[in-house]
Amino acid sequence: MVFTTRLKLYTQALDSVNVSIPIEKQRILLANRAQAFVLYGVIHEALRDLDHALSPQYTTQDSPKTLTAKCRYRRARLLCTMARYDEAQADYGNFANIMGEIGAEISGEELKLKKDLDCRAAGDDSEHRQRDELMRAIDVSATSMHLTSQEKTMSHRLEGSSFGKITERHSPYPHR
Repeated sequence: MVFTTRLKLYTQALDSVNVSIPIEKQRILLANRAQAFVLYGVIHEALRDLDHALSPQYTTQDSPKTLTAKCRYRRARLLCTMARYDEAQADYGNFANIMGEIGAEISGEELKLKKDLDCRAAGDDSEHRQRDELMRAIDVSATSMHLTSQEKTMSHRLEGSSFGKITERHSPYPHR
């Protein structure tokens, strides 16, 4: 229930965005809504919001690096969950570079993701390999549909909010 409330609020805030609201505030809303999607289990919508928050439309040379690093880390973690390790490693590398630039320390949890990525990329565990093949198949299947059953359920729970309009407007991917 808490997550649906968060999703509603972030979606309403993004829906009411106008040109007077700074782009960084919009970017923060996208990043936070993505995290709410992750916690609610709607990972494809989370990925769309993170992709958008990291797009050139929202991320410039002047953008705060801490938010960019946070988005990169979250997207790397999400891509790892989806067994898209090459993309996850690229995002993690960008995350680590930004953390070095700003002089921030990488936490133990963040280092664990790097270790997991390295292990999974090596593909040395047949159980992980089997799980990864399944995750890739699910990912391909889910992205080929307009809305997954999870997204339909979530959409119904948002009860008449402008979720569909917001996703369309803020998604870098065209809806089918």
